[in-house]
Amino acid sequence: MAWLQAHIGKSTKNSPSPFAHWLDGVLEQAELGEVAVRFAVRPDMTNPFGMLHGGVISGMLDDVIGTAVASLNKEQAFVSLNLVVDFINAAKVSDEVVAKATVIRNGRTVVYVQAELLHHSDKILAKATSNLVAVPNKIK
Repeated sequence: MAWLQAHIGKSTKNSPSPFAHWLDGVLEQAELGEVAVRFAVRPDMTNPFGMLHGGVISGMLDDVIGTAVASLNKEQAFVSLNLVVDFINAAKVSDEVVAKATVIRNGRTVVYVQAELLHHSDKILAKATSNLVAVPNKIK
């Protein structure tokens, strides 16, 4: 948790997640069980229509969900059992979006998290839920 809070305002290129390096967000909030990351929509994140790609939206939400679970300071690592995403509105190149995740149930072996992706104007772009399960691996 202290590591996350020390990185507020910094790029996710410092994250242990290689995918977060590519997303290149900025950590805006890190509390116990709650995380927010801001992203700039780049051309390489879009679909053929110039809108933020659904797979990238899912990836942003999945990554911030994992970070929210990491904020719990559990000894074991957790991986996604599922990820359910509802796409509500679109974003385009140069838009800024914020992914927010909140741990709803912090179980010993399964953690349930809700997340949303917001346009900088607070318009909801997508909502997600995920269950993550403990695995014996440690984070590298």
